[in-house]
Amino acid sequence: MKKKIKFFIRSYIIILFLGIISCEDDCGPFPNKFKISSLNSEILQIEVLNEKHQIKLSEIENNSVSYEKYSIRTAEIKTYFAYEKSKMKNIFIENSYACSPAPPKTDEKITNIEIYTNNDYNSMNQSGQNINQLFDVLVLNHFSSFPYYEKFDLIEYINTNPNIANELIFVLKEAPENNDNFIFEIKYYQNGIDLNEYSFVTNEIGIRKE
Repeated sequence: MKKKIKFFIRSYIIILFLGIISCEDDCGPFPNKFKISSLNSEILQIEVLNEKHQIKLSEIENNSVSYEKYSIRTAEIKTYFAYEKSKMKNIFIENSYACSPAPPKTDEKITNIEIYTNNDYNSMNQSGQNINQLFDVLVLNHFSSFPYYEKFDLIEYINTNPNIANELIFVLKEAPENNDNFIFEIKYYQNGIDLNEYSFVTNEIGIRKE
């Protein structure tokens, strides 16, 4: 009986050791932090497909688009390692998590986003003024468990002092007073590691009221 117990204990230790080594060799290390080191922006036509804010993006044709489908997309991320992987893990205790790393996180915060236009959008939102109150923002975090965009009023979103996102899409909430050509300038500010501010000027696009 004692021999059987000793054999079982030795077998358990060997399996445990091999499991630890196997998981460490095959699964990792993984990035556990992300930061924004640069941003890219573009203007696109947007179509919201369902109530979960899954979307379809396409090129704007004929240099003209309805205000409801006009969008400015800004995205770029960089992942990195903030610490070394742990050397010893119990494969049985952490079996359900083995080789499934937690999503990378960030400590960087968005501090402000301003938007300006070259033409008067309406009598209350004129050229040279910050008109970010005219925009909603669709926020995408690639590392979250939700593969769709969350929608916020842009000013309310800024006021939450949010962590940086992997992707932001700015969409207009109301039509211009007149069909006209517009150029928008995005001024983005964050408390970051590599990047603290960024600006982008769009191409001139005709925006229609309907």
